[in-house]
Amino acid sequence: AFWGVRSYSHWFGQQAERVNQTLQRELQEADLATMFRDVQSLLRAGRLEEAKAKLGAIVARDPGYPGLGAALSQVEAAASLDARYTQAMQLIEQQEWAEAKAILEAIAAEAPNYRDVSIQLANIDKLFMLDDLLTQVGELSVIQGRAQHRLALMEELLAQWVALERGRRSAGTSARPGVKVAAQTRFGILLKQARDALFDDSARIEATVGLLEDQVHS
Repeated sequence: AFWGVRSYSHWFGQQAERVNQTLQRELQEADLATMFRDVQSLLRAGRLEEAKAKLGAIVARDPGYPGLGAALSQVEAAASLDARYTQAMQLIEQQEWAEAKAILEAIAAEAPNYRDVSIQLANIDKLFMLDDLLTQVGELSVIQGRAQHRLALMEELLAQWVALERGRRSAGTSARPGVKVAAQTRFGILLKQARDALFDDSARIEATVGLLEDQVHS
């Protein structure tokens, strides 16, 4: 009877140990499952460092946990996106808009809804448009300066014309032929310069206005 009780006690102890091991395994699996879900939530929230820490804890407890490899790849991809996004923001601060736009477009191709990438791209397009408008305004300012020069040229032409008219109306002996020819030659040169300059300014104004209209309507 003693040996029977002892055998039963031994068997009971084994069963209790198995139950305990099963419970410990199930608790660990439940805990790891909770941690893995936390990793996914942290990644969605953009809390990359916390997600890395959680994954490290999972690896330490069960390196072969299902889905761990995919999650690690996901973290690496998120880290890459985060690094490139940070670089793009720095380039925007430095007004390197073209480089920033290229990086943000690559991010958008990989993750269309990543952070505020679409908003940043729209802002960069506006900055490009503003830069173009400022360039056109500068062009118009240059044309304005040239127009003032043309006005001075026209005033000189008028003065030359008045001088020629006075010479023509005065007594024929009062004006020397050489002086008269020189004045006429100078008048012809000024007239050609004014014509060419006005034509050039007109073409530049037309082109600039056309660009501004295109940008306003786009």
